[in-house]
Amino acid sequence: MQPNSSPSKPSIPAPQRDLAVGTLIENALSRLNAYGAEADLKQDAQATPPPAMHQAAEAQRVYEIAQSLCDEGNFLQAAPLAMSLAINTPFDPRFYFTTGRAFQRLGVFNVAATFYEQCMRDGESALPTYRLAECMAGMCRGHEAIALFDKAHELGRSDEQYRALQDSALNAIERIRIQSLGNFEP
Repeated sequence: MQPNSSPSKPSIPAPQRDLAVGTLIENALSRLNAYGAEADLKQDAQATPPPAMHQAAEAQRVYEIAQSLCDEGNFLQAAPLAMSLAINTPFDPRFYFTTGRAFQRLGVFNVAATFYEQCMRDGESALPTYRLAECMAGMCRGHEAIALFDKAHELGRSDEQYRALQDSALNAIERIRIQSLGNFEP
């Protein structure tokens, strides 16, 4: 040990960081599952709720911060902000999508998939379906990923802005098929 190093402040090894992320994820899923049951109790407990306009403005501000953090690659900081929006505000698919995006980039595909699914609860869309497919591929669930990439391709046909997404979906399907062929031993 070097003379200037302090045994009371060692750097955090990777498993402890994983534990911190794991705790964050467990708390997020618990809150997401409990949110529906507690929503009625919260409304009764609030004697004077803040005006809806104030809540919407605050949610928009936090959303912009979470988006900015994601754009900068600060997914660990963005995840709790986005998750708080998704869980504590009226349904807005953008909040669920941003939460999914942050967790996906952190490599926590099962949590990301949950938020992408919730993002589409009022209707499917090409981009969240594509991202859900990426999560399935990340969890080595090739058949589900292929089906979702195919669905994203079909959903993207109705809008020219999804041309690149369609091409990426077809390439991803081909990669998964090639990888699955390589995993079989004759």
